[in-house]
Amino acid sequence: RDVTGVQTCALPISLVEHWSLSPLARQATVNTLHGTVSHAEFVPGTTAFVTSGSDGRLVKWTGDTSQELHGFGQAIDTFGIAGDGSIMVATQDGALWCLDGDHAIALRPRGSRVVQMRALPHGSTFVIGYADGAIEMLESRSGRRALVARSSETIRDIAVARDGESLAIAAGDGTVRLARRRSDWFLAAWTSL
Repeated sequence: RDVTGVQTCALPISLVEHWSLSPLARQATVNTLHGTVSHAEFVPGTTAFVTSGSDGRLVKWTGDTSQELHGFGQAIDTFGIAGDGSIMVATQDGALWCLDGDHAIALRPRGSRVVQMRALPHGSTFVIGYADGAIEMLESRSGRRALVARSSETIRDIAVARDGESLAIAAGDGTVRLARRRSDWFLAAWTSL
C-alpha cells in the first residue's frame, strides 16, 4: 500500500495535522473538538481519516467535512479500521465495540484495558493487546475470537507486516512473539523469542 500522507496529534489539545510526505508539508490542521485526541487513522484506500478522543466521539473527516460515526458516552482509548472497512473501538472501561452503521455492537464487556490494537489488512480480523498481557484475535463481523497468548506484563506494541501475513507482538516482560498466518489467523503458529 502506498503511503502519501501522515497525521500527527497535538496532545493534549484536540488538533490533528495532515502532512504530505513528498514534499514534506503540512496540508491541513483540523480542530476535532475531542478535548484530547486518543487516536487518528486513515480510512483504507482513501484520504479520509477517523479520530477518537476523551469526549467519547468517533468522527470521520473528509476534507473539511466531519461526520460523527458514534458517541460512546465515555472516553475512547483506541480504535482500528480493518481492510473491509469494519471499525472496532475500545472504550476506557476495556469494552470492545464493533460499529455497524451508526449502531455499536458490544463484542466484549468491560475488563482489562486495551493498550494496543491493529487491524489486519484483509478481512475483518483485529489483533488486540491488553494491559493484563493477554493477546487476542477477534473478527469484528462474526464475533469469532481466540486468546492466542498471554504475557506476564502489558502488551507494548503490535506490528503487522505490510503483506498482512506476519505479526510481531512485544510485551513489557521483554518477550516478543512472532506469528505467520496459515489458512486462517486463528490457526497461526506462535513463536516466542
